[in-house]
Amino acid sequence: MSQKVGKKAVVISVFLLLLGGVFLLLENTFYQYVDEKGFLHESLFLPLGVFSLCLGIIIILLVFIGRFFAKK
Repeated sequence: MSQKVGKKAVVISVFLLLLGGVFLLLENTFYQYVDEKGFLHESLFLPLGVFSLCLGIIIILLVFIGRFFAKK
């Protein structure tokens, strides 16, 4: 893996981690409520936040695994 690709992947993964955190913060702050009948109402921010966090973690892990095996 070249250094240029590795640096771009790290920047993208950090961006996804931050974006996921913001989405989850927005979900928790504004969009969760239980109505009179007991139904929980949530927005699309929860799945977007979880997806962004998971994707960011996977990309970071792949970069570190790639760097580890490139040194050997």
